Amino acid sequence: MNNNFKLTILILLLSAAVHAQTMYVDAINGNDKNTGTKNAPFKSIIAAVDTANKFSANEAITVILKPGTYVLEDRVDVNPLAVFDAEKRFTITAELLPGDKEWELAKMPVVLSTSGYNSKFIFEHAAGFLINTSHVSIKGIKFLGNPNPSVGYYYPITKPNKTYTDLEISQCVFVGDKEAGKIQGAVWIQGQDNKVEHSVFYGCRNAILFFDDVAGMEIINNIIAKSYESAFWFPQEDVNVTFKNNVLLDNVYVVVKPDMNFSSVWENSLLLGNANFAGKWSREEQKILELKNSGIPEKNIIRKGKAALVLNQETLPGNDHLQLNEGSTGAELKAGLFKE
Repeated sequence: MNNNFKLTILILLLSAAVHAQTMYVDAINGNDKNTGTKNAPFKSIIAAVDTANKFSANEAITVILKPGTYVLEDRVDVNPLAVFDAEKRFTITAELLPGDKEWELAKMPVVLSTSGYNSKFIFEHAAGFLINTSHVSIKGIKFLGNPNPSVGYYYPITKPNKTYTDLEISQCVFVGDKEAGKIQGAVWIQGQDNKVEHSVFYGCRNAILFFDDVAGMEIINNIIAKSYESAFWFPQEDVNVTFKNNVLLDNVYVVVKPDMNFSSVWENSLLLGNANFAGKWSREEQKILELKNSGIPEKNIIRKGKAALVLNQETLPGNDHLQLNEGSTGAELKAGLFKE
């Protein structure tokens, strides 16, 4: 066997190994008995992630979701054997992302959890995606509230273990309905160096909750509207947080935080129609109490103007659904799903 032939075989083997770490999922045409290739996709996210969790090569893993509605009867555990880094990540992504030439709202994968309580971290609750590793990206997915009548606390994405870092959530949508499909907290994150960007949170009780050892958090270019408790819950210590180019509309509270000063500056963001800015959770009274002094430094925060989101007025919503209306104050911030 000559050296050129050996080299060719080696290249083919390496290519196959990399290809094996890309899994495809198709809620409409897939089958969980398939192998997860593009031509033989899985049907469920759980089957794809369970398979990906068993890969031992420390290479990037990508789970690609085709258009469709993905019903979760239990949580998705991202708990791989492989070890990742900032470049080689575990990614769960839509096949098409907002801004791609062929993207349409109708092609955005929808995740609907009907699971009962499936996690007992701190208290009993239901989780959608439970992240138990570092360097994970979740992109281009719409998460709806959990309609299970036995569930009062549902969190579509959680990373409860603070030893894991670098969770990226990008171009996702979270839509809750407190009467039919509640979201207690859309994103519940612990640990450092996480990012939530270009995402939309609408009608959730709370949008983003980050509590313990969360230095390096980035919250940029998001739209958060109609939170019926608070857009954010802040940690109990002063940590570095990047907060910019966000739009917050018609939330009951913008942030729940301890009664202390924070050093990180909130900048270049639009805050309109929110009933309260800052509040503190009172264990004694079991409710949020308004803070007269937010303790958060600000730069270029817009509190005057007119802004509204594009709501569904037709049989089917358009691609601009839940984005800022044309001509709204804050359009220059480029908040929402589209990066360009």
